Amino acid sequence: MTAAGFLAWADRRQFISVRALCVYVTLLTTYYAFDWAAHYAYAIIGRPGLEVAAVIAAVTAPVTALQALVFKWYSESRGG
Repeated sequence: MTAAGFLAWADRRQFISVRALCVYVTLLTTYYAFDWAAHYAYAIIGRPGLEVAAVIAAVTAPVTALQALVFKWYSESRGG
């Protein structure tokens, strides 16, 4: 059985909510991305602000887009 097959099986039997699992994983990913950004900004305090902002934006922007997509999918799948 593949991971996708297991998740489909578990969701059909309401053993685990795949929608909720996706939201939780996305929130955890968002937390780690922004935690990394805070540590990165602190670690290179002497650098010009625009360079630091560009690197942080390059890392956190895709995570933020993923979060928006997952929340949209979650709310649409719940019928809300």
